[in-house]
Amino acid sequence: MIKVRFDDFSLTTLESRGLAPTAENYARLLEQAWERGRRPVRLLGVGTRLVEADARRQLSLEL
Repeated sequence: MIKVRFDDFSLTTLESRGLAPTAENYARLLEQAWERGRRPVRLLGVGTRLVEADARRQLSLEL
């Protein structure tokens, strides 16, 4: 997850799902986030969410 706050205090957030966070994935997200504002950046947040495999599986809609 990348959060970018621009100099005008606007905020954008991008996330990507994958098995492992990599520098290349963060760089790609950062570039996409910057493209949304194309302004000087005031604050940058970088994060990762770790979720167990059972939480990622598709649940059934059957009753």
